[in-house]
Amino acid sequence: MVILTQLQQLKACNQGLSEPDEELLLLDVDEESNAEKEKMAQLTQLEPIRNLQHNLSQLISRALVQSLGDVDMAVTLSELARSCTSSSIPTAISLDPFILLTTCISNISRDRANLAIWFSLSTSLVIATCRLTGQNLPQDQWNSLLGCVKESVKVTASVLNSDAQMTEEPDLVQAFLQLSAVIIERYGQMFVALKDELQIILTIAIAGLKVEERVALQAALEILRVFAQQTKKASSQAQAELFVELLIMHGQEIFHHIILGISGKLPRSSLPSLSETLHCFIIKLPHLSQMWLTKLMETPGYPNERLTEDKKVRFLKNICAARTLKKARDICTDFAIVSRGLEGTAYGASQMSLSFAS
Repeated sequence: MVILTQLQQLKACNQGLSEPDEELLLLDVDEESNAEKEKMAQLTQLEPIRNLQHNLSQLISRALVQSLGDVDMAVTLSELARSCTSSSIPTAISLDPFILLTTCISNISRDRANLAIWFSLSTSLVIATCRLTGQNLPQDQWNSLLGCVKESVKVTASVLNSDAQMTEEPDLVQAFLQLSAVIIERYGQMFVALKDELQIILTIAIAGLKVEERVALQAALEILRVFAQQTKKASSQAQAELFVELLIMHGQEIFHHIILGISGKLPRSSLPSLSETLHCFIIKLPHLSQMWLTKLMETPGYPNERLTEDKKVRFLKNICAARTLKKARDICTDFAIVSRGLEGTAYGASQMSLSFAS
């Protein structure tokens, strides 16, 4: 209890040193703010301050190792680590996030009771590392992060090894997929050497489309959008081709689950995110998306008997022609209303747009 209190006091201390509006997006950063940032950066280079930062970093790392199985300690350490690595203006106890990241990742294979906590903290530390050093990591850190990805995927695949486990642990699904998405967006080039791991990440994301729990489903849809976006904005041709190759292999299955979700298998509250992911694929991979959708819509009775062939053809034509997310959402909402049997209801009448109405 004493240790927890002291860690909480350290966090409070750092919050007192940080900007009170740190999380606000400042559009008018002035010269005074830049001068303050430069001054603090100079102060943190003083030997007493550097010694303090080194000692605190070692303290937190040792505490992370000792916190296995203790959820209260894990949460407190996570909050402290975030506090000491998230400030854009350095403080006397600002720490190198990568040092803490390697320790945090080492806990993943040893503390399965708190996996979601360690994945969530790792996500914050990867973001902080990228903000501090950019996307070009030194080779030793690059190799360390590559090893971290391998270990994270290996452990998660062993835990989330069935649909039942995915349903039972939605927080873990969310935390793992969010970490994976952050690494792909910032350091996607490393997956050229981690094709098997990327395949497993995609498999878990697809399985997440069958989980009704909102946090897991949203994370699955978000990372699938990241996969689609990587086919166009990847930093190398080899990286882009890797993502295209994986989506060619699994695109039909992804679309199958998205369409089933829209048509009634998932809650209505998930419609905006399902529509956004479908639209993202159509924009980034138009020809493949049309092919996948055509095969699905040509299946008799798919996704259910409420949809006539004429309405399926109209949906296919309209969704593939939609250029804006709003238009895509309207079309998917119409499709959902018909396939869920909500035509003629007050909800159906209020939501149905002219693009799909009878």
